[in-house]
Amino acid sequence: MRLVPIGEIIKVSSGSGLTAKMMAPNGKYPVYGGNGVNGHHDSYLFEEPKVIIGRVGVYCGVVHLTEPNSWITDNALYVKEFLQPVDQNYLIRALTMANLNQYANQAAQPLISGSRIYPVEIPLPPLAEQKRIAGILDAADKLRAKRRESIAQLDTLLQSTFLDMFGDPVTNPMGWDVVRSSELFAVPPRIGTTTPAKGKGVIVVRVGEVGGDEIVFERCGRVEINVNDFEKYKLHDGDTVIARAIGSKNQLGKASYFNGFKEPVVIDSHVMRIRPDRQKVDPSWFYSLISSERGKLILQRAGGATAVQFNINARQASSLEIALPPLILQKDFAKARERMAAVYDACRLHLEQLDNLFNSLQQRAFNGTL
Repeated sequence: MRLVPIGEIIKVSSGSGLTAKMMAPNGKYPVYGGNGVNGHHDSYLFEEPKVIIGRVGVYCGVVHLTEPNSWITDNALYVKEFLQPVDQNYLIRALTMANLNQYANQAAQPLISGSRIYPVEIPLPPLAEQKRIAGILDAADKLRAKRRESIAQLDTLLQSTFLDMFGDPVTNPMGWDVVRSSELFAVPPRIGTTTPAKGKGVIVVRVGEVGGDEIVFERCGRVEINVNDFEKYKLHDGDTVIARAIGSKNQLGKASYFNGFKEPVVIDSHVMRIRPDRQKVDPSWFYSLISSERGKLILQRAGGATAVQFNINARQASSLEIALPPLILQKDFAKARERMAAVYDACRLHLEQLDNLFNSLQQRAFNGTL
């Protein structure tokens, strides 16, 4: 398959600056930055959809197609001219496969520009072949999107079930007894080790690995700690792990449930371990409470902030006011959650298979064997 420098296929330009203060929260038109839509505005720059590439920061090199009538900020590059016949959907796939982030400068704030990416070569078959390849990849990607939508609907169903059974945990419309969270813990909340992860030792969970129902163990680091610290910071089945120091208030308190792992696991200092007393509270129910949007609000209201991050400490986590339904109802919910988890796991397995299929098709598409 013919390889052609990007600079011989397209010309790019930076979008137009638009700060968050200048945006209109209720604006009609989407505003695109380096990683897709990041706000709305009352006017637009372009009527037609544009292929955009993240220009600066952690999302530089990420490729998107905008909606019609949208604004593109200067955090992204947009394709302003096509120099050869090229299908937009194919171009997006090819630019994504090129991993343009690797061509960013090495400064503290990663940055790409036209001059940096123009020499990069991408496969460019005839237009009819581009459309065929894009059609196959788009069809496979739609299957993945449908499976992700099913998973999201399961998450929504679980949260709806929680609210139906127990009401809003903030306003407590069902009048459950309100108890101090410290009364529900088997041991006080524990903040993890400050020892940095250096690739050896015990698996350590950090902020980046929490936020879904399960900890993302494949992204975890490893830390070398002594026996005493290991005992202090290790996780037990049923522990809730929360982000307790993070740069975004909306992310403060994002949580995962620890249901065991094939190796011992500890936590680092940016996360907190909460271990419910099983005689008073069901661990699965407690996690569902804390990880829900309304439950997370209880944590965020108790937390504080420094100049660089939002945080919650062990004392604050022990002083939460929890509307506590009877344990038997908590256990009923936990059983329902377990049944949903079985369906969720099946959907995740199917999505993993679809991801593998898509990656295989993509590899073949761009090495000329599809």
